[in-house]
Amino acid sequence: MGSLAYVGRDAAVVDFTGSKLFLNIFNLKPLSGRDADYLWKSFYFAEMFTGRTKTLLAFDWIRIQTYGRDISRY
Repeated sequence: MGSLAYVGRDAAVVDFTGSKLFLNIFNLKPLSGRDADYLWKSFYFAEMFTGRTKTLLAFDWIRIQTYGRDISRY
């Protein structure tokens, strides 16, 4: 199937070497950076079951892009 890993700061790595049929059909090579991040986010988003969860996830990603992460401790 391949490997997909999010490494932070809008970056990810994707390696399709485990899926020879998929590689031959689409002629894919390993990805990294923003392209891999978009692919990782699309797969992660597709795993969510309910519309509520998908909505909350999308708003969370938008909030993080707009304001940054909350790094304060309580």
